[in-house]
Amino acid sequence: MNPFFITLILSIITNLIIKPAWVFTENKIQDHLGHQQMGFFAAIFAFSGIFLVLSDLGMSQWNVKEFSGKKDLLNQELSKIWGSKFLLSLLFFIVSLFFAFILGYSFEHIRWLFWIVIYQILISSIQLQRAQLQSLQLFRTDILLGNLDKAILLILCLFLLQTQQMNFIFFIDSLLLSALIPFILGGFILSRYLKIKKLNWDFQFLINTSKEFLPFAIMTILFSTNERINQVLIEKIAGETESGLFAGAYRWNNAIAMYLWTILPIFFAKFSHNKLDPPLNQSLFHLGWVIVAIPILFVAFWVQFYGEILFIQFSNSNSAEIQKMFLLLKILIATVALNACFNIFSTWLTASGFVHQTNKILFIAMSSNFFLSFILIPLYKSVGGSVALLAAFIIQSLGFFYYFLKHKNFNLEPKIFIKSVFVLISGIFLLFLGYKINLHWFLNTVVCIVWITVFLFAMKLIQWKKTD
Repeated sequence: MNPFFITLILSIITNLIIKPAWVFTENKIQDHLGHQQMGFFAAIFAFSGIFLVLSDLGMSQWNVKEFSGKKDLLNQELSKIWGSKFLLSLLFFIVSLFFAFILGYSFEHIRWLFWIVIYQILISSIQLQRAQLQSLQLFRTDILLGNLDKAILLILCLFLLQTQQMNFIFFIDSLLLSALIPFILGGFILSRYLKIKKLNWDFQFLINTSKEFLPFAIMTILFSTNERINQVLIEKIAGETESGLFAGAYRWNNAIAMYLWTILPIFFAKFSHNKLDPPLNQSLFHLGWVIVAIPILFVAFWVQFYGEILFIQFSNSNSAEIQKMFLLLKILIATVALNACFNIFSTWLTASGFVHQTNKILFIAMSSNFFLSFILIPLYKSVGGSVALLAAFIIQSLGFFYYFLKHKNFNLEPKIFIKSVFVLISGIFLLFLGYKINLHWFLNTVVCIVWITVFLFAMKLIQWKKTD
């Protein structure tokens, strides 16, 4: 059986188990703590996320691209890489707190921002560990490490909720512990393959390599700012309660999108590793589009029919609040659907060295998001912020597609896309029929998923044969 395909299946299964379970738990936490307090948390978390790139500056993607399949070279530079990582994390810490102070955040904001920044540094360090595992082609270990923090956080928070000890302080403590344990474990796993004696504070190395991974850093800044700024602006312009409602919807949106950010790095590493083999990348590209786009597009349509079910845990919210979160999710899920269709194009572009072209598109998208947010949020609050984000993603997706067509070095096979869309439409039609005849949502969903899966294999859109 194809090892690469097994890796993808393992990634999908772990995400299907961990991500929804965590989102349901976080919904319960928000219901327990209230929209206002979770809106406060979501805003400062998003604020820290805007500067998070400073702790990495694209180093993780650079590691995959530069050291894929080159264990000895990676081992040679390991102490310098982690020395640079420490310096960048310190920079992120200082800049985040400095700008929070400059922008007039209260002492309460800065107090919690301090601990959230520590958490972000740990998560960023885990991402670098995962990048090095990907470079070593240890994809299954990478997948398990990538989901461990959420699994630990899930266990801790469920315990606090069950014992009725959940409060904001314990929630932050759980975040920190859930990141610290995987970081320590990741270090232990890497030590079995790579040896680091001490951190090397080589500023010249950081300066020289930054020329290589700075374009990736800019790309990450643009990506993160475009996706996080709406949460910050909604809290600043429309208030913490609106921020909480947006966070309640965006949480599901982000959980669904995490499927993409688990699968796409695998293809990024594969595209980088096989960039001199266009026929193989063509095969990988088609497989990637089917595996990434079809499940997410199905989920996007599922949300339109059954999405309100995802908010059943908000027992302390009134019907107007639940309906607003449902409306926000209906809008936001379209951004994930666009990512699913077009981010495989940007993944190939960045893996093939066309980072500057990708950054141009991201800058245009981010600028449009800012412009529309300042117009729409004062008028429509969180709904306006969601529409602004969706418009930015439409611009971003079309840009990725344009540059891919301009620079690709292999042919696309239209029949792949036609067949896969046909399978998807048939599954959505079945979903619609089940919805109309009041078939139980769970049974309806299972039937449609089985239908789509069987036909993807039957039409040979996904194959068991070796693809690497």
